[in-house]
Amino acid sequence: MQINQLKGAPFERGRQHGALHRDRIRAFIEERRMKRDQSAIHSPELLNGFIRCHQNFSPDLYEEVNGIAEGSNVSMDDIWLVNGYWRYFRELECLKPETACTSFCYRRPGTREVFIGQTSDHSDPKTQDYMVAFTLQGNDIPETFMVAFSGSVGLFGFNANGLGVMLNNLPTLDVKEGVTAFFAVREALRCKTARESSERLEKAVFGACHHFLIADPSGAVFGIETAGDRTARITPETEWYAHANHYTDSRFIGPNMPPAHLDPNHAGHNSYLRQNRMSEILQEFPDDADEKMLLAALGDHDHAPSCICVHEPQNGKTCAAIVVALHKRKAFLATGNPCEGVFAEIRL
Repeated sequence: MQINQLKGAPFERGRQHGALHRDRIRAFIEERRMKRDQSAIHSPELLNGFIRCHQNFSPDLYEEVNGIAEGSNVSMDDIWLVNGYWRYFRELECLKPETACTSFCYRRPGTREVFIGQTSDHSDPKTQDYMVAFTLQGNDIPETFMVAFSGSVGLFGFNANGLGVMLNNLPTLDVKEGVTAFFAVREALRCKTARESSERLEKAVFGACHHFLIADPSGAVFGIETAGDRTARITPETEWYAHANHYTDSRFIGPNMPPAHLDPNHAGHNSYLRQNRMSEILQEFPDDADEKMLLAALGDHDHAPSCICVHEPQNGKTCAAIVVALHKRKAFLATGNPCEGVFAEIRL
């Protein structure tokens, strides 16, 4: 995965992103355009409302998206396809999610050492070709490292304050005209602390259903589950925390939940197995657990094919994985399956 450095004001950072990844962006847009053209719900009015929500939520990120469009020489309508619009209309149509990720946080007992990380699994293995990473520098933000789709403002990452934000998509429960994860993660990473970041997200209205895992070097850890204009903050009571792709907070679990997420034995989803397996691994860690053990956890194949590290060309693949030592402002990033043991080291 290419790691680039983007500097300057929001529009300029976007322009650099677009110019560096022009071919990838155009190819990714073409795939998303085909999905949009098959949608029964897409309309110019729907897209314009989606764009307006994001502009109001974060004018700076809106300018960055404009810069990406200019740098890659694509239309504004097209660049929003890869900045969450395709996810928005899929949610409105209640289609099956295309991604499945396993996230975690681990606080070493008796220390101020905090680790956060996740896998990024996708139903189409070709998605790996469109994933990029970059560091962002500008007067308006702390230095930030992001993993993203080509042309998008971000998926998950951490900043120079030691704040980390990971992401899981959740089943469609309630969708409003609102923002999706790309803008939410970046806005959260403007903050200094996990509490400030959580409070920022709790004020948002979401156009897709997500779980955000947020932590900082003080040991503060929060999970934020979202659905439309509702959020639920989860504060872990243990030194470890794991989450996959189903709701866990009682405020969201009820008779309207999709069956695949209400029933742990449902054949259509392995979220429960992955979350439980990651929890088991973290519980068994010795007190001196380190980055290497966490990297190995992301490469776990227990319960295959319903495992943390996915190798199913027909049904999905782990396209990236990351472990961040927040107290060191250091990350290890894998392109593809983490079990292969090839990681790039990033420091802020």
